Amino acid sequence: MASTNTTYTLHVDLDNTQLNILQNSGFSLCIAKKVNNMYNVVWNSTSFIEKNTFQWTEDYALFGQVGFTSSALISAATNILPIEFRQTADFDSNGIFQDPQDSSGDSSFSVDNNYGPINFGVQAKLGGIFAPVYLDATPEVLGQESFTPVVSVMVWFDRTLSTSTMFTSSLSRAFEIDYTGIISQTVSYVTDANLNYGIWVFGDPTSGQELQYTPHKIYHPLTNIFKDPPFANDRNVIRSLLNQYLSFSAGELPQPSFLVQATVILPPSGDAKGAVAFLKAFLPMGVEADFKIPDDQAAGPNKVIIARLAWNKLVEMKTLIAGGNDVGKLEQLFKYTLNVYDPGYLSLKNFPLN
Repeated sequence: MASTNTTYTLHVDLDNTQLNILQNSGFSLCIAKKVNNMYNVVWNSTSFIEKNTFQWTEDYALFGQVGFTSSALISAATNILPIEFRQTADFDSNGIFQDPQDSSGDSSFSVDNNYGPINFGVQAKLGGIFAPVYLDATPEVLGQESFTPVVSVMVWFDRTLSTSTMFTSSLSRAFEIDYTGIISQTVSYVTDANLNYGIWVFGDPTSGQELQYTPHKIYHPLTNIFKDPPFANDRNVIRSLLNQYLSFSAGELPQPSFLVQATVILPPSGDAKGAVAFLKAFLPMGVEADFKIPDDQAAGPNKVIIARLAWNKLVEMKTLIAGGNDVGKLEQLFKYTLNVYDPGYLSLKNFPLN
């Protein structure tokens, strides 16, 4: 059982390249805490500098809220009740938490619901201040519900999520840090020497020690699964690609305020689902787009259509995949090769942003 007397520390460092890119692009540094073996609330979303520190203790509190809405802020509808491990609190018929009583167990606490349908949540102390870390997505009707916090946190960079926001959308480049048997960890977001984009590593890039590279994950809150992006274990696959060129001249390039529909055309034997997974893995953080595989695949070449994506985000994808910085031309845009199909090519149709 985690002790409330223990202070846990997380140091998050960035190299100068990633610091400038992320700050200039409007990102925040987000941290979430694991409860009931999952993450679904932003514990803290903050601005960042080269070296950042989070500290917390394993102190918890219960609260209730009506409903779980992704991308909305939590707003407690009940009193907030501090609670310890091995305790149970009664949520009475008037919707009030009563003082907790000792119970069994060693790494959890619980609530007895005598009120009716309500979503119960957990707050935890970060920097000495309670903030939400978890909300049950399904309302508890009546009976007992248990909560098991875990000494693990997850960090990522995001443009849209703020402190106390509920989330269900997948998070790219999320990095989980386990504190089992450890009270202090240092992680860094640094520029990958091979691909020229940001990656998470354990360690401090200024320490002179060898950094421990860990492939970034895509976290799916609805399934509570961390997945490797395609080819995360073979980073050089993307680097050693055949070039695909577009015929745009500099004068024909659309502005960032245009939405782009990009069509990835594969050979007849191509794997469209594999292409979707590959392209989604390189969406800029915090950006959503529509990926569609047309129904008429049998009528012609396999296609993957990317819609609702701003031109400048498409260029960011080019930078992430190709490791290039030339946005004046779209040479080598989405240069890739996969074992399951031959390299495809892109055609673009532009229309104004409404």
